[in-house]
Amino acid sequence: MSAVTVDIKGGDKYKKFLAKMAEIAGGVKAGILEDATNANKPGGAGIAAYAVWNEFGVPSIPVTEKMRAYMHYQGVHLKKDTTSISIPARPFMRTVAKEKPKTWVSAMVAHIRGHATEPARWKDALGVAGSMMKKDIQDSIQNGNWTPNAPLTVKWKAERGKSQPDKPLFDTGDMYNAITFQVVDKV
Repeated sequence: MSAVTVDIKGGDKYKKFLAKMAEIAGGVKAGILEDATNANKPGGAGIAAYAVWNEFGVPSIPVTEKMRAYMHYQGVHLKKDTTSISIPARPFMRTVAKEKPKTWVSAMVAHIRGHATEPARWKDALGVAGSMMKKDIQDSIQNGNWTPNAPLTVKWKAERGKSQPDKPLFDTGDMYNAITFQVVDKV
């Protein structure tokens, strides 16, 4: 996961305070964290790979005979001349990282206003920002204007009983539910 840097305007004193806050209170990270697993897979397979594929897309995945057989077993019947499939980029994290950081900083500032000399309150402010980050990422997944699912994907999801088979970024809900945040000592 990449870090988000917010350019703060407002003088050196303010920047020094924020640097001190980061040094003492730490930081916050949000998204699909290292220990996230896919609850619907045997052994709880890591879910970060799914998030990366969806975030950045995969332009061309070669269709092997093993993949073709697996997809057929899953109810996805590829044409014989299909040699590759793709996943379009749906940047649910990068969109939020671009649009929301100033909102998070404003919330932290509001939380510590009047309590600037209380480092414990700074950690609480990071938790406030982390909670907002989690919600914003989940809202992005839920409500983003993403590339539509391919007709084959819609059909496959419908056959598996999904209530919204045409909804991108949703299948089992594991990726959405894996979005979390963590206040950390060092960023």
